[in-house]
Amino acid sequence: MRQSPRGNLSDLYPRWLGARELLLHNRDPYGSDITREIQVGYYGRELDPARPGDPKDQQGFAYPVYVVLMLAPTVTLPFSVVHEVFFWFFAALTGASAVLWLRTLDWKISRTGTVIWVLLVLSCFPAIQGLKLQQLSLLVASLLAASMFALVRRWFVLAGILLALATIKPQLVFLAILWLGMWVLANWRDRQRLFWSFGFAMIVLVVAGEVLLPGWIGEFRAAMKDYYRYTGGGISVLDVLLSPLWGRITAAGLVLMIAIFVWQNRRAAESSPECRHSRAVLRTKVTSPSEARRLAAAKAPTKS
Repeated sequence: MRQSPRGNLSDLYPRWLGARELLLHNRDPYGSDITREIQVGYYGRELDPARPGDPKDQQGFAYPVYVVLMLAPTVTLPFSVVHEVFFWFFAALTGASAVLWLRTLDWKISRTGTVIWVLLVLSCFPAIQGLKLQQLSLLVASLLAASMFALVRRWFVLAGILLALATIKPQLVFLAILWLGMWVLANWRDRQRLFWSFGFAMIVLVVAGEVLLPGWIGEFRAAMKDYYRYTGGGISVLDVLLSPLWGRITAAGLVLMIAIFVWQNRRAAESSPECRHSRAVLRTKVTSPSEARRLAAAKAPTKS
């Protein structure tokens, strides 16, 4: 057998441990010593490059440091308790995000239909995988849903703050930020509050991160560079399902189509059908390299 190590396998654990060590012991979560401790908890032991069966994902702390602010209330609790609480917390958030998207897109359905939609969302493979692995992507998706719901209600300040909080995984929300930037510039006088609230919230988060860990931006960039190296260099689901070449061609075509569609509707009012359709296009979750690797591993035959 490959004898791959197996620990708690919770994607929340590396972020939680990094937050705990920074807030309680003033240790650098991006440090190699913390990475080794994360591996012991996540995999059950430290990874050994000499073992061909060991995973390539080093499970380093590859998040903006301000993610620790969201995890701060949990750092004094045992991870077994945090693990249990966050499973139900993420399940509730995922169900709530389905309701928020229905309201954002103005789908007129009954309460029974809403319940069915929530159950369908919770039972789909990405949601089940996210709950099992306790991925912070579920939190980001919920924050994005709440931001879009606030946007259609013209609560622009709240929408900007929620969007800034969602940048704990910037690769998942940058398309939405670009679209909203074009949308704001198309009617600056009426929509500028979204820009200012997002910008101010980002400044607060970045400065708070600098207070917690001076120079964190450089460390985060280095951690992201290592992350893309050990997770396969930006492999997408399209690369896995098609091929690296056709995956990139298809992805480029989709991005171009979305850009054209969004540009054509940049002047649409937040409650208009055109604006709702644009949000529906951009709410699709971007799969991270580590998730793409899991999909590839699931498709590959088991080695014995």
